[in-house]
Amino acid sequence: MNRGFYWTLLLMSALLAVSCSKYAIVKTNDVSTLLNLPKDTGGTFVAFTQEDFPEAENGFYLYLPKDWEKATVKYPLITYYQGHNAIGDSRVDEKALELMLIDGQPKKIKQGSWKTDIPFIVLMPQARWSDDKKSFYTYSTSKDAFWERLLREYPIDETRLYLTGHSDGGGVVYMLTGTQGRDSIFAAAAPISGNSFDFLPKKGREKMIANMKHTPLWLFHGRGDNFVPLYMSVDVINDLKKIKNGKYESKLTVFPGLGHFCTDAIFDPSISEKYDSAYDPYDQSIYDWFLQYQRIKK
Repeated sequence: MNRGFYWTLLLMSALLAVSCSKYAIVKTNDVSTLLNLPKDTGGTFVAFTQEDFPEAENGFYLYLPKDWEKATVKYPLITYYQGHNAIGDSRVDEKALELMLIDGQPKKIKQGSWKTDIPFIVLMPQARWSDDKKSFYTYSTSKDAFWERLLREYPIDETRLYLTGHSDGGGVVYMLTGTQGRDSIFAAAAPISGNSFDFLPKKGREKMIANMKHTPLWLFHGRGDNFVPLYMSVDVINDLKKIKNGKYESKLTVFPGLGHFCTDAIFDPSISEKYDSAYDPYDQSIYDWFLQYQRIKK
């Protein structure tokens, strides 16, 4: 893992912060308003370059449910950060975005095999190496202007912004929740096979973990992961559970029959994959778990 990647994220996370005194994450099972969204019978997978979206630092995909323009209710948003193998410069060439389709939610959406009961808008930002001799990489989403335009132009429910990512993208989830803390714009987050921050000194790690407790977290990992070892997620969850009076839940689900690329099972709403009973159960879809949480003004 390139350490400059994490410094990039520290800068990015600062740009997304908002006043902690104005918002709170609440748990609710009320999705009645979302039931008024148009049924998604096959949406649009849209590729953006900087020509289309100058506020972006790189290209990105956006999934828009069918008839989104007609919606009278705003959609929940999932932001999905892909892993190291998806790095590419798509500022002017949208073909570079195809590296994002290796697995997980982007692959399932592109294949047309992704279905949920309640429709989501899905943002899939791509990482690119910096212009400074590849010393670090950055994402499409690194500036406030990106988020301001996205939320202005699309019917996105700002109380239901959810965060997930795989591998290095799981590291993005750790770093965003670990640096933003109570200022995070996300109502809940799910790092998958997350590449954690073992290189940090003890005090730095402790601060990150303490900040992560301000966001509901559901970690996922495959026991057979040969790229990011399981202990990374186990260490994070154990550290999170040591914190007394944690405001929100933190849990870890382990799949004994899967390896690093366990994402297809997680984004299948059937929740049929077997889980390790020594850890937290896989007893609801990631979508239902996300929708329990809203980040609302106090």
